[in-house]
Amino acid sequence: MVLTAMSGTLTVDATHERVVRLDGRLEQDVDIGWGILGRLYKGGWLTIEQSDVGGGVWRIVRFQMNMSGRVFFKTRTFDTTEEESHFAPVPPDLTYQQAIQMLRASQPHPSIGGK
Repeated sequence: MVLTAMSGTLTVDATHERVVRLDGRLEQDVDIGWGILGRLYKGGWLTIEQSDVGGGVWRIVRFQMNMSGRVFFKTRTFDTTEEESHFAPVPPDLTYQQAIQMLRASQPHPSIGGK
């Protein structure tokens, strides 16, 4: 429902036949759950970018959103930016236990209280 109430641009990498960027602005209010659960207000916007992170694997590398609306009975503002980088392949036979060990052994990210 939200995407049908938006206008904007969609950028496609013709060589790879992939959407690389979506920019959209909400042109009208959108009710969620028949308006019972909430409503997103006109004027909000979002940007999504994806790229080849290696080996033909495509991932979202940037998500940015600024929208306001009513959730149940409270008005909220959703203003977020997420950026992903430093993608690296892992061995195909990696178990989830090994993956947890790798994550625990890695350095904390500076923005999350690291050094």
